[in-house]
Amino acid sequence: NCLDLYLEDNKKIINNVNYKSEIIKNKCIEIVNSHDYIIDYRNNGLLGCFEFNLNEQKLVNLSNLLLKNDIYCLRIRNNIFVAPPLNITDLDIYDTIFKMIYVFNIFDEKL
Repeated sequence: NCLDLYLEDNKKIINNVNYKSEIIKNKCIEIVNSHDYIIDYRNNGLLGCFEFNLNEQKLVNLSNLLLKNDIYCLRIRNNIFVAPPLNITDLDIYDTIFKMIYVFNIFDEKL
């Protein structure tokens, strides 16, 4: 079951969460600093949240663009939440961050 997976190998998956969340946080803060309409990025473990200064329609467009590029997210008000699986690899983290940068750059062109 799922709990067995988390406890496997001396809780390696759980113990790596802080390390992986720091990678994601640092890269997402770089994204925030590159786009004026992103107010903040914060995370608790691997659950991350971008806060935006965009109107409703632009948030819908951005959320849809992220989804079309295989970045699964949840939008609530001016926030877009992302939450990779606990067992995400470092390579998948960097690939996803690269996709996010790509999406935000495309979105910039549409503003």
